[in-house]
Amino acid sequence: MKLIKKLLLSALALVCTVTAFASCGGQNNDNNGDNNNGGSDVVTTIEKDLSEIAEYVMNNSDIGLRLMATDNTNEYFYLEGATGLTDETLVKEVIVYESAFGSQAVSFVFVRVSEGTNAVDVAKEMYEKIDRRKWICVGADTDAVAASADLVCFGMADSGYEIDLNKVIENFKSECGGKLDYQK
Repeated sequence: MKLIKKLLLSALALVCTVTAFASCGGQNNDNNGDNNNGGSDVVTTIEKDLSEIAEYVMNNSDIGLRLMATDNTNEYFYLEGATGLTDETLVKEVIVYESAFGSQAVSFVFVRVSEGTNAVDVAKEMYEKIDRRKWICVGADTDAVAASADLVCFGMADSGYEIDLNKVIENFKSECGGKLDYQK
């Protein structure tokens, strides 16, 4: 009788151990599957059109200045002047809002990075390299940058214009599904 109890207890312990390992292993595989496939919560591309995002941000940020949008960044010198970037392979699309009249130290740049490019790295490089005194006799002394998935938004202005760059970034965040990967 004692031998049967020992065998039953051993068999029960073995079944419990195997079940515990099997359920833990299943959970790990599910998590790894989500991580390897991007998971349902990971966004790598914002599907909205960049021009629609830029237009929404600019129209809802109370800029108070008349700015003109341009996407003529296919020329190398213009790309560097607008974004501070020297490697054109980093960007897929760029839209810039600046004054069409005179030297006003205000610039807003919207970038969609190329596939496989890290938008946070591009945002940091733009923040470091954009010339804040690119206008004649004036310069920007306030700035902000944000990245979400494959998009970057950079804004700079002379503080005398009293432009709320935080509102610009909040509107950008809203258009990107409410999530930023980087903000400065």
